[in-house]
Amino acid sequence: APSGSVDPFRPADAAFADAQRPPAPPVAAPAAPGPPAPVAASGEISYDAVVDRYFTGDPDDPEAGERTKFIRRAYVDLKTAQTETHTRERSKLKTLVLAAVAVSIVALAYAGYLQYQAVQYRAEAAELFLLLKTSEVAVAQQVGQIRAEMDANPEAADSLEVDLDRALAARRATAARYDRFVRRLGVYDGLTTEEEAIYKVARAFGESELAIPDEFVAEVKTYVAKWRRGGRFERAVRHAQVNGFDVAAVTALRRHGMPTEYFFLALQESDFNTRAVGPPTRYGYAKGAWQFIPETGRRYGLEPGPLVAEPSFDPLDERHDFPLAADAAARYLRDIYVHLAQASGLLVCASYNWGEGRVRRNMDYIRRQLAQAGIPNDPSHRTYWRFLSQYRNQMPAETRGYVMNIFAAAVIGQSPRSFGIDMDPPVQVALAGGRGGIRPGDQPTGPVQRLGSDALDRRRAPAPQE
Repeated sequence: APSGSVDPFRPADAAFADAQRPPAPPVAAPAAPGPPAPVAASGEISYDAVVDRYFTGDPDDPEAGERTKFIRRAYVDLKTAQTETHTRERSKLKTLVLAAVAVSIVALAYAGYLQYQAVQYRAEAAELFLLLKTSEVAVAQQVGQIRAEMDANPEAADSLEVDLDRALAARRATAARYDRFVRRLGVYDGLTTEEEAIYKVARAFGESELAIPDEFVAEVKTYVAKWRRGGRFERAVRHAQVNGFDVAAVTALRRHGMPTEYFFLALQESDFNTRAVGPPTRYGYAKGAWQFIPETGRRYGLEPGPLVAEPSFDPLDERHDFPLAADAAARYLRDIYVHLAQASGLLVCASYNWGEGRVRRNMDYIRRQLAQAGIPNDPSHRTYWRFLSQYRNQMPAETRGYVMNIFAAAVIGQSPRSFGIDMDPPVQVALAGGRGGIRPGDQPTGPVQRLGSDALDRRRAPAPQE
């Protein structure tokens, strides 16, 4: 350092070291010494002076010492490197932000497309369901007409069967297309086994899964739990299978174009007991497994017996003949299905119990309300959900429970083992020819309960003249 100045980088004990060190050889003074560093009043170097000297000056300043230039260049290189790094990081961050924004836009666009597609699918599914219900009504009418023609003209049965098969095939094709749309919509995704069975039974009864109320699903579950307790379901169904009632019922329902789930209507009515006699009513006693009152039985070809006014089993009453009564019940259900309920199977069940007259009057009122509101009177508006929301309080609790019991039994019937009942699906067993649920030792309940029309004819035949 220049004479008389204090070297800030010289240790305080340097004087002692100089005294012990031999004289150093002469060294040439720097050509251009830099300005002296300011010193604080206390004799210590100033922080600001160091910053000004080494970090703010020009690294190529000719008056600066080599050490100062070196420090300044190192500092400039460091700042340059930091600046370039920050620039790259900002560019990378900007790229990431732009990519995230682009991904978000694409995701939103795709979500919007999916939502639009779902809306389109739902609209198409609703339109298909209306078409399907209209087709169900038309096919049921056509089946009735063809069956009547076949009965009147047996010689034309073959050609009429072809017409019938075509009508049923068209209905199946529409149903398959509707099912594909429903699957695409994910209606069944995430459902439990029980809930899936509920949705399938609703569809089988002509009600849309797209509109099934959550409270209805919850209520069905309570009725399913009731059926599972006590063993009534298994006992009654096995009784039907042992006596061949399952095949007779399913055959009659299919013959007249009705959903085979109505098999469970006879379960609810009587537990398939052909001897059943209902309580007294102003219409007389309902009798048989399908519980026909005398007037309705006559209308569908079932002749009451001599004990029609008595609350007792009458072997000459055709209402106690299961095959005859099953065929009459299928025709009665078809007429309600076509003319009143417009393919709403649950409205059919309500009508069977409450009386078609009461349901018809309420449906006529709904029809007038829909017309005043500008809503078309078509099968899509003739649903049990709509009827229940409008007339739940007016419908007797017995009828509501009746419908729910039939529905819940049909749910269990989809897969009894899923509900803890060790038997195959009853309707599938019947479609395969029956007796699938019969166990060793099971026997028919007796000739009277299996009474058929031939036996009735023999009983009614006049006694031979002596």
